[in-house]
This record gives sequence, structure tokens and C-alpha cells, in this order.
Amino acid sequence: MLRRIPEIIANRALGAFAAVFLLTGFFYRIAISLSVLFAEAPPLGVARNIKTVALVLLGSCYDLLVLFGICTAFVLHKLVRPQKETRRPILALILPALLLFWHVIVLASHFNLLMTMNTGFTWAVFMEFFNILGIGGFFALLSLRDILFMVLPTTAFILLYLGRIGMPLNPHRWVILLIVASGVTFVLQLIPHAVAPELVVNPHVYLVRDAWRHFTTRTTVSKGDRDTAAASKTIYLDGPLFAEQERRILQRSGEHATAPNIIFIVLESTGTEYIFDTNKYASGKMPMPFLYALAQKSLYASKHFASNNSSPRSLFSIFSGLYESPEIKFFSMQRHLKVPHLLDHLGSRYGAFLVTPADLDWYFPKAWFKNRGFTELVDYHKLKNIAEYKAGPTSVRDEFKTAEHFLNLAQNSPGPYLGVYYSFVGHWPYPDLAPDHKLIPADSSLHRYINNLYAQDQVIEKIIRGLETSGQLQHSIVVIVGDHGEAFYQHAGNRVHSGESYNENIVAPLLIYSPRYIKPQRIDFPTVHADIVPTILSALGVPYKPLRMQGESIIEAEPPRRKYIFTYGNEDTITAVGKDMKKMQILKAKKSCRYFDLAADAAEVNNLGCPTGSEHYRALEEFARMQPTRLKAYNDFCATN
Repeated sequence: MLRRIPEIIANRALGAFAAVFLLTGFFYRIAISLSVLFAEAPPLGVARNIKTVALVLLGSCYDLLVLFGICTAFVLHKLVRPQKETRRPILALILPALLLFWHVIVLASHFNLLMTMNTGFTWAVFMEFFNILGIGGFFALLSLRDILFMVLPTTAFILLYLGRIGMPLNPHRWVILLIVASGVTFVLQLIPHAVAPELVVNPHVYLVRDAWRHFTTRTTVSKGDRDTAAASKTIYLDGPLFAEQERRILQRSGEHATAPNIIFIVLESTGTEYIFDTNKYASGKMPMPFLYALAQKSLYASKHFASNNSSPRSLFSIFSGLYESPEIKFFSMQRHLKVPHLLDHLGSRYGAFLVTPADLDWYFPKAWFKNRGFTELVDYHKLKNIAEYKAGPTSVRDEFKTAEHFLNLAQNSPGPYLGVYYSFVGHWPYPDLAPDHKLIPADSSLHRYINNLYAQDQVIEKIIRGLETSGQLQHSIVVIVGDHGEAFYQHAGNRVHSGESYNENIVAPLLIYSPRYIKPQRIDFPTVHADIVPTILSALGVPYKPLRMQGESIIEAEPPRRKYIFTYGNEDTITAVGKDMKKMQILKAKKSCRYFDLAADAAEVNNLGCPTGSEHYRALEEFARMQPTRLKAYNDFCATN
């Protein structure tokens, strides 16, 4: 049987496949090397030097091992199940062509994620494709360049196969290559901190390794825990680990005689660090001066944390008063959620609409908004009369014209309404806008971002002025909140928003403005997105059951009784911030823990090391363990009541 091995590895399809596989991997590593040396910001913040490039290129040994594994599987299949050469050679092309197609998808995804999000192609990202985009949505986002890149290797394979050209797979040479590749990869494993593994390890190996980590470290919940969650009609995080005393069940006496409009302006990718700064980012200028002036007349939460570092999860928390599930799968994107929305609490007299220049089929809990009663969800697809521009993988409409559409809907609403304007101008890749919307020269991605925060400030002013002119502002409550922050290498390798959970990623602005209904004040204890719904209901005097919220009103006579607020990051990091501004994080993907004293170290430079026996740590672990079950049980309860 072994004598057949030379004959098997001389297979035309295998030889052509091997040639294209290695050639594609070579070009991928050249692209990574060039980005290390010449990109505006090198991926993962690595050093721009020949040593980094050499390690990236040495990673080709991982590619050889992956190819060896594929060839071994092919040989074993032929040995176990001998088959005659098919009379229809086209069938011999299908499996290698599909493997090459997948190979290119993984390489391209890994490269693009490194350059935009400073992360590799992880299991979490892979699951996002299915939970959020779906296969159709994924291919709809591809540009012509992406499609050509994906088709080219498969085409090259077919041409090589038909031309009887391929990589000669001599068994003896393969043994030598295997020994050399194994030795090099072993040495690379001994120096893991020389350069980030995302740059060196073969992307297929990186994805499989991350998936293995995910499935072997999943949190287990006992049957008793499930039964307890299912039997409970509450979801508030109670008990001595989470709260200082038993929570009172508040029953409101009544509502305001007039029901005010509730208006949300949700700011995409807007970090508190930048908006009012006059020292580091805009040459002495303030990126958002109108918002700053408005904050002086508002309830302003100075230490506000996004509940997540990605938009769908954050939006769920903003409008539900709950934390999202701290797991890779997006609870907020499920199609049949019955968890109450703010609109459910406001009652049937309220209409509801949302307007955004972006595409709501892309990273937005659209199904939940629709099934909770939003009659109008106006996005890129419905605003066909408004000019568009390219913003990363999707196109969006002109922000200012879209704001005008929002104001028209508001002015023509017959009764009280919940209106949401969801901006997009702060999102990567920060398009270079017209001169009227620039604060500083747009000579880097950071400066384009600062300019776009300035443009976003102009959008806010346009909406507020429009509400004043129409007379609606006196009968409205305006909530202005950032969905999450944005990072620009404040920490090594941390860029954009959903790859880390440092403060630059998760600290976002929150202010609530209403000349009639909201008393201006500054809130200096930690707040979170889940606090917004109970705060609005408290301001309105609308009865609600606090035990069915996980946030707390921040305008009560007493500060929240909770001990911690929680955040979950897409990179599988769970964070708890205490009243004393101590911040602890469990990084599940890295199997590590961070601990910062934000009161003394706002820049998160000094990792104090996690006190794993502390109450803080136990609360974080308990939240991570029970929240998925608790949230699902609460949704099931809401579906039947």
C-alpha cells in the first residue's frame, strides 16, 4: 500500500493545488510585511523593523505544515479508498477549488481585520458573519477588488491543472521540508512575545486554535441555576455580590399630564476622551463645542460606560435597561426577542421611528426594534433621494440631509413619539468630508476622526435647533449617547473599537437634556447604558418594576445601590467597574486578567494584577456565568406574559 504514495502525490490536481496554496500564502505574507513597514498604523502596533518582517516571513513554515496536513489527508483517502481516475476530470477540480476559495476568504478576512480592527480572524468574528450578516450579506459587502482576489487563485488552479503544471511533490523533499518547517515553528513557539501570533501563525491555524479555546473553556451552568432563572420573574442583579441592600420595589403615583417626546441621538463610535479635549487632539480646538455647551444645561454622566464595545449589543442595552449576554453569540440579533423595549414602557400612545444614514441590515438589532413596535425604520435603502458616500465596507447617505429627514418626521408626528437618530459619521474609516466640517487638516485617520466628531457636533446642533424652531423642544426629552468609544493606539495594538475593552473603547458620552423635565446636574459615579431606560421612566413618572431592569435610575434621591457596572467586549472580555472606580477585566481569549485603579490611573498604564479571591472578581465571574441563562429565561418569561 505504501508503494502507492509516490503515485498518489503525483496527482495533477494535488500538485496544482499545492502551487496555488503556497503562492497565495506568499503574497499574503508580503502584504503583511509591507503593511508593517509602510502602513499609516502597523497592525497590532508592532515595531517597524526587519526583525518583525523576518518573523512574518518565517511564518511560511506554518503554511507548509497546513499544506502538509491537507496533502496527508488526500493521500490517506486514496490509500483507504482506491479509486480509478474519473472519466470526467471536471469533478477532480471541485474539492480543491472549494478549498482554495475558503483559503482565500480566510487570508483576506484575517488581513483586513488586522488592518482595520487589530485582530485576527477569530471564532467570534466567524460567528458574527452568520449571526449578523449571513452568507448573502457577506457577499453583498464584497467590492470588485475583493471578488477578483477571491476568484483569481481558483482560476489559476484550474489553468495549472489543465496545463499539467504544478508543484512537484517528491516524498523525500517533503520529509525534509516537514522537518525544517516543524523545527522553525517550534522555535517560534519558544519566543511567543517576539511578535503577535496573529502576524506569524497561519490564519487557518489561528482560527481553529481560537475555536478550540472557545469550545473548551465555555462556561457551564447547572440545572439548578437554570431552574432558578426560569422560575424567577426578575432579572435585576441582586444579592450581596452585586448590591449593598435589598432593592425597593418602587411604584410611581402617576405620569406627567402631558407625555413628552423622547428623542435619542445615538453617536456612532464616539469616545468621551476626545469630544471636549483641547490639549491632545485638535491643536487647542474642541471637537464638539455645541455638545459641551449643551452638557452644562443637561444631566451629564461624567463617568459613563458603554455596556459593550460594539453597536448591536450597546443599542440593545440602551433601549432595554438590560446587559447583553456576555458570550460570543449576539443575543440582541435574535429574530424573536420579547424583551421589553423602552417603547413598551412608554405605552401605546407613543409612535416610534428611527432614522439613520447607514444600512440597518448591517450590525443593528433590526428585528427587535420591528417586533417591539417601530413603525418606521428609515435607513440607507429608503433614503434614495439623498447623496451617498463610501464609509468602509458599506455606503451611507449624507449625514446632514438625513438629519433633515429626521426633523421632518418629528414635526409631522401627530402625537407623542419616541424618535431615534442614529448617526454614522464617526465610524471607521472616517471619510474626509467637506471643508465646512473640518476642524484640523485631515492628514491622518485620527485627524479625520476628530473632524468627523466636529461634523457630528454640527448634526446635533442642527437637530436641537430644528426642535427649538418647531417648538417641540419644550415638550421633549433629548438623550445624547455614544454607542461605544474608539481607539487610536492609546494601548499597543488597540485601534477602532471592538478589539479591546480599555476605556478608549468603552467610555462614551451620555447627557439628557430637557428644559422642562430634566434638572441640570453632573453625575460623577459610574453609569452604564442599562441605566438609561430606568432614568427616562423615572423622569417621566412612569410606573415600572425595578427588579425587571438591570440598570438603575441615576436621578433618584439616592445613588444606585449596585456595587458594579458591567461591560462585555466582542473580543470576549468581561469588565466590572466598581463605585470606587476600580476596574477588573477577565480576558477569556487570552486566559488572563487585568485590574486598574481608574481614579489614580485613568490611562490604564499600571495593571495591578487581579486579586482572584476578592468579591470584585467573584462578582465578575458570577455575572459571566449566570447572565446568559438569566437573560434567556427572562425573554422566555416575557414571551408568555
